[in-house]
Parts: sequence; C-alpha cells; structure tokens
Amino acid sequence: RAAATGMAVKVVTLGEFGSKFLESRKEQKSYNNSKTAVESLWRLMPDCGSLPLSKFSAAMAEDYVGRALDEVSGATVDRRLNVLSAMFNRAVREKLIEENPFRGCRVPKWALNESREREPFEAEEIHRIFKEFPGEWPDMIAVCLLLGGLRLGDVATLRWEVVDFERELIKVKDGKNNKPTLKPLIKPLLMILQRRRDAAGGWAKYVFPYAQLRYAQAGDKSSKLSTEFGKLLKESGIRGTSEFDERRAGKARHWESKTFHSLRTTSTTFLLDVGCPAELVRHIVGHDDPAIERHHYYKPKSEIKQNYLEKLSDMLGL
Repeated sequence: RAAATGMAVKVVTLGEFGSKFLESRKEQKSYNNSKTAVESLWRLMPDCGSLPLSKFSAAMAEDYVGRALDEVSGATVDRRLNVLSAMFNRAVREKLIEENPFRGCRVPKWALNESREREPFEAEEIHRIFKEFPGEWPDMIAVCLLLGGLRLGDVATLRWEVVDFERELIKVKDGKNNKPTLKPLIKPLLMILQRRRDAAGGWAKYVFPYAQLRYAQAGDKSSKLSTEFGKLLKESGIRGTSEFDERRAGKARHWESKTFHSLRTTSTTFLLDVGCPAELVRHIVGHDDPAIERHHYYKPKSEIKQNYLEKLSDMLGL
C-alpha cells in the first residue's frame, strides 16, 4: 500500500516499542520487573534495539535465553520471558507483527530445577564482618540485619528524610515491590544512625553516601557494591561454597552461596530461631508468600532441629 500511494513507511523499532511498553506499565506494581526484563534484552543483545520490530525472530529469542542463563538463574530467566512474551503479544494485538517470537520459547528443565539457595551467615562470621570490613560496610550490614534483611540497593539508597528520630521509626521502601513499610528503630540501630548523622554534619542526603555513589555509578544497580562485598568476603575467608555448572556446552556458570542477599536469609533464620512467630517474621522481612520464608530464607542449624526433636520426644514420653 505504501508503494502504491507513495507514502513513507514508518518503521517501528524494538527499542521504540519497548519504551512504549514500559511506559504503559509504569503504574503497575510489577514495573521494576518489567523494566529489568526489557533492559536485559537490550543489554544482552545490543543490536536488537535498533532492529525493526518485525525482524526479531524466534531464533533470536532462543539466543536471548542462552545468554541470560549465563548470568542469572533459570527461574529469573523464566520470569523475564513472561514479560517479553507479553510485550510482543501487545505488538501482535496492535498488528505491528504477525506472531510473537517468544511464543513457545522456554527455559530448559535443568535450568529451572537448579538450586540457588543462599546460606545464612553464622553469628561468628557476622562479628568478623563488623570487625574486619572497611568503610561503611559494617554499618550497612548492621542496618540491613536490624531492619529485617534489606536488599543491597535499598540500603545503598536509604535517605535521611525517611528516618524519624523523634518517633524512633523509619519508613523503608522495598525496591523490588515498591511497597513502603514503617519499622521501629531499636536502640542499637538508633545509635548507629545517630552516630552517622552526627558525623555527616547535615550535608548528606543519604545515610551511606559512598555506597549510594557506587550504586549511581553502576546505573542505579547494586552490581558494583555486590562485587565489592564478594571480594571482601573472600579476603576475610568467609565466602560460601562455590558451585560450577557446565551443562551448557562449553559455558561454565558460577555462583556463590553467600552474598549480601544471604543477610536476608540470616535475619529470617535468626528471628525464627529465637521464637519470633512466622507471620511476624514475614511482616518484618517483607514477604507476602509464606513459602518464601519456608523454602528460601529459613535455614535452621542441625542443633536447632535436634533441640526441638528432643523436646518432641520428651512430650511424647519416649
């Protein structure tokens, strides 16, 4: 029709449509997940942003899955595929393309079944971190733990304006689900924050200005801080077990069982072990699904299990 009428053809690129798709999702709770998924496509396949939407093929979608599995777990890739498939389904509905290249695109079963459990830190390891880690790290880790295991990005971007010293409350916003929560400033936490406020002299917007700078330098991502934390763990000799997965031809995947995110597991495990009700732990840590605590974040020691089994034995008169 364009050739017959002499009209110019407007080519919609994948980058343009992706931006439009994200704009339409800005008010949704899942916006951050959608943004991560779309940006991962542009990052892992740099040339596809300028590609006409209709030129993105099923083979390219499969290629994306392979590249994504080299850096994140199968479950994460699976979630991203749901977002990308929804984006291309919208393009089909708008009659910009005839079919969705991500339709039928799946994460291999072995990748979905692989374990990526995070081990909690031992109390002795936490004490060593407080003693040996440089700069802002000891305070960052203390704040993380005493607020129920905040994510690294949420700690790095913590602003003074959310700290209410008079009422001894702090308004924490979860960067993953964008949900604000009021949490109490218990005495040790209050002392840390007061010391940092006094040292800052009122000029800083952020509780941890160095960490926030590193976060901003990485494009508002915690990758630089996470790498730095990993190196410090390795230098201190408390790095968790490493695993390699070479099932993808010629490409070894590597992960560590102790990362900054393990502090979330640590908070959950210690709270449950000291007798905090599971429902309350879920509220403190910030998860809606009880299965998250039960399967991913609660890692009791064998001595704890033994103690409760012995109590059960006593109750049964055995």
